[in-house]
Amino acid sequence: MKKINELQHNRLYKSAIIAVVLALLSIVLSSLFAIIYTSRFDVFNTNFEAVAILAVSIFGVLISMYGYFYYQAENNLKKIKNLVVIFTSITLTALLAFICMVYLNPYVVPIAIAAILVAVLVDKNIGFIANLTTTLVVLIAAAILNYGIDGGTIFVLESFFGCTVSIIESYMILFMVEKNYSRFKLMYSALAAGVISAILALVLAHIIATQYEYFLMAYAYSLAGTAISVAAFTILIPLYEEMFNVWTDFKLAEACSMARPLLRRLADEAPGTFNHCIIVSNLAESSAIAIGENPSLAKAAGMYHDVGKLMNPEYYIENQEGKYNPHNDLIPKHSARMIISHGSAGYEILKKERLPEEIAIIAKEHHGTTLTSFFYNKAKSITDGMVSDDGYRYDGPKPSSKIAAIVMICDVVEATTRAKQPDNSADLKVIIDNIINDKINDGQFSDSELSFADLDEIKASIIKVIPSIFHKRIDY
Repeated sequence: MKKINELQHNRLYKSAIIAVVLALLSIVLSSLFAIIYTSRFDVFNTNFEAVAILAVSIFGVLISMYGYFYYQAENNLKKIKNLVVIFTSITLTALLAFICMVYLNPYVVPIAIAAILVAVLVDKNIGFIANLTTTLVVLIAAAILNYGIDGGTIFVLESFFGCTVSIIESYMILFMVEKNYSRFKLMYSALAAGVISAILALVLAHIIATQYEYFLMAYAYSLAGTAISVAAFTILIPLYEEMFNVWTDFKLAEACSMARPLLRRLADEAPGTFNHCIIVSNLAESSAIAIGENPSLAKAAGMYHDVGKLMNPEYYIENQEGKYNPHNDLIPKHSARMIISHGSAGYEILKKERLPEEIAIIAKEHHGTTLTSFFYNKAKSITDGMVSDDGYRYDGPKPSSKIAAIVMICDVVEATTRAKQPDNSADLKVIIDNIINDKINDGQFSDSELSFADLDEIKASIIKVIPSIFHKRIDY
């Protein structure tokens, strides 16, 4: 009970601090909006009431957003880093959008910047809400300042139309994000969405004017907003990645490049392990796609899952090439501990290299608490057979995510199929079924949330990919 009360107290304390920060942010934003709109620094003296109303309104929008996610997406907001990314993205986008609306044209509203930044850096669903939040902030600023200072309506109406086009464009882009794994594809998709959504500006422009030139102007300025959005998030995403050590799908893909020093070292010092990791990464990527998990994370996790073997590469059979086996001079329990150590060693190496926490955890979890059966059986054969499995099981923990479980399966499948070399898909299916059933019976998937339907999809994916990896060649 005491622990629960402390947890609730910490949450309330954190929420209170965030509320104060958002209040200060609202005051700063409203002040900057007023200065941008009037191009005067004395706006606080002449229009203090409008600025105060704007600050309260913006605070209401921002705190409502945080309140929604406090209950709906708390896991994503546990990291202060994510909160900083979300609110800085909204702030920067809102300011840039308002500058464009005031100094260029109300149809130039690059709101898509916040949507893409948050979707790529934090979570796609949060990107939708961040997009809506930014739109509300900009529209409220346009309405309050325009009515409070000038008493006009055309600017507000045009701003509303511009935001409507931009928010539709943003949602179109967000629906494409999960299918784009390169920066260029994302840019092209954003530009295509802008060209299509800008057609709506032509339709809405009829409400304000009937001149042909005005329609073309509305369409052209909407496209300009798209171009600004593309340029901005193309520049900002790499900056956010470096500043906050955020690993997007783009950066995960770059992590699998041989330009990475850790992978070059693995290829040089443990070539057998490196080749094994390449195959596991391909199998993991395919399996992740099959069950709707992040293929970029699965591929990167597969590439790095055995990096802990760099500590003693000669102790692993794939690196021995038929040469001296140091296990011949060790007692089975010592051999087992040498093999088991590569999980925790990999975790430490990956943390030191500042790779994602998820990949480091998978390196530690990919064997779970399974038994090093070869050395356990060897120990039994040289004793009376009554040997405890203490010291012969991996330290764990068991896979805590679907991707960690995928890497566990692919790791064993690759090693087993390489050793047994099944002649056909029926034999391969039997091998995979046995591997997965053994893991299920050993309770290795109990913490991963893998369903039997997921396991069926993973099996089908591996059966499809393995033959293309170990295919037979003509003897020239």
